Amino acid sequence: MRALVIETFAGSVAYILAFTLVILVIGPVQSALITIPGTPDTPDPSLLFLPHGVRILIAWLFKWRAVIALLPGAAIMHFAFLGSAGFTGYALLPLFIGVTVAPLTFEMFKRLGWNLDAGAGAPRWRGVMLVGFCASIVNSLLTNYAYAASLPSYIGYLIGDFFGLFFAFLILLAVFRALERRANIDPTGGAPKEQ
Repeated sequence: MRALVIETFAGSVAYILAFTLVILVIGPVQSALITIPGTPDTPDPSLLFLPHGVRILIAWLFKWRAVIALLPGAAIMHFAFLGSAGFTGYALLPLFIGVTVAPLTFEMFKRLGWNLDAGAGAPRWRGVMLVGFCASIVNSLLTNYAYAASLPSYIGYLIGDFFGLFFAFLILLAVFRALERRANIDPTGGAPKEQ
């Protein structure tokens, strides 16, 4: 139970941070540069939607527990973005689509014979990216159906999910490299340790 609480805290905080970055930085820059035609009731898609990358990485790490790990953070951001209206009727669909599509896509690949689980050996990043891209297609289709969105909006969601996944992977890679460099530095202040 303790592990699930830690996973939920980590997953939700990562999701909230990624979404906050989209709202406060990426969204305003994007709005200043381009406009994506859509419908008045459809949230404008972010062309760099980092939360999709977080959803894929959390689903890769936690499997189906990712739904529980992401739900509190996703619900908080859903409320921040749509207010109380986001918790009525069809407006709830994108929230549940967002937290379930990634683990479902990993499970589908596993049943097709391609086990990409984090504990299944060395990470196969290309496979995880492929799952992320497939999840992006499903997520975009279902979310835009729930919002009754236009084709440009669908394409915007698809692009945003893909680039969000790509940049989340770049960020993760940078963190791994920084941790590796830090682990190879002598704590007494000497030169890096020989490998």
